[in-house]
Amino acid sequence: MLRGGTRKTFQCNACHHQTSLIARTLFEATKLGLTVRFLAIYLIGEAKTGLSALALKRDLGVSYPTAWLSHHKLMQAMVEREAATVLFGTVQVDDAYLGGELVNGAAGRDSENKVSFVGAVSLNDQGHPLRAKFTSLSGFPTVVGTRKPRDLPMFRWVNTVLGNLKTSFNGAYHSFDFSKYAARYLGAIAFRFNRRFDLRTLPTRLLVAATACGPRPESWIRRVADVPC
Repeated sequence: MLRGGTRKTFQCNACHHQTSLIARTLFEATKLGLTVRFLAIYLIGEAKTGLSALALKRDLGVSYPTAWLSHHKLMQAMVEREAATVLFGTVQVDDAYLGGELVNGAAGRDSENKVSFVGAVSLNDQGHPLRAKFTSLSGFPTVVGTRKPRDLPMFRWVNTVLGNLKTSFNGAYHSFDFSKYAARYLGAIAFRFNRRFDLRTLPTRLLVAATACGPRPESWIRRVADVPC
């Protein structure tokens, strides 16, 4: 181990390659102390209905841009961890929308502030929900008709999950760019939902996802969000 600087650096005696504990992880090149990063992981992992960047800013005692970037990096780790999720058995699928109508804008599903997405929920043999996946359809047409959930009792669980998702969004977030960041927020919701049976370990599992994710600098975080899922 080499001394000096603010980070511990380790050097191989054979090839003299230098590295650190946070190299090639989500925390690479971070200027925040790891204790602050770990606190962010704990707070975001413990937030059953999500946590806004503004609330994270207050809890961490950092600037809003720092809290926003930390939040999006961790949500990206959740998204990448959820990419391997495969639903099996009986799967219910339905579409829904994020966002509300704008003042003087188009009404209903034609609102410029609404982003469509698809939710899918797998059921166990007893007909109870196991896992879920959500996919943003930003830039794509609606895939399901206009019938109300009460008219589709065979999709009861997926519509219950979608209803809870919307309630969580309304309670945790005042607003965000739905068309740009919907996939990331939806991935975070799926990550928590699919681990709801053991909430005690959720922060630890988010830490594992963050260390396996790889470096995600701000330029990457903002650029990738522009690409529809």
